[in-house]
Amino acid sequence: LGTGEVFPGGGGVAAPVLIAAGDLTAAISVVGTGLQINEDNRDYLAGKAIACAKDISRLLGWKSPFEQLASS
Repeated sequence: LGTGEVFPGGGGVAAPVLIAAGDLTAAISVVGTGLQINEDNRDYLAGKAIACAKDISRLLGWKSPFEQLASS
């Protein structure tokens, strides 16, 4: 989570996109002004970014540690 680190008054959240081997290949980010991304909605937006990143990661062949245990 960044808050005004690059752009004063800005904020953002991000989540990693992983490939089958578990390596980082990309990231999903949501950025906006401090009025758009604030303490009231930051966790909600982070959850959405994480869910999106997980969906893309799964399409790229990544499995969570829990899915790996279940399939072995």
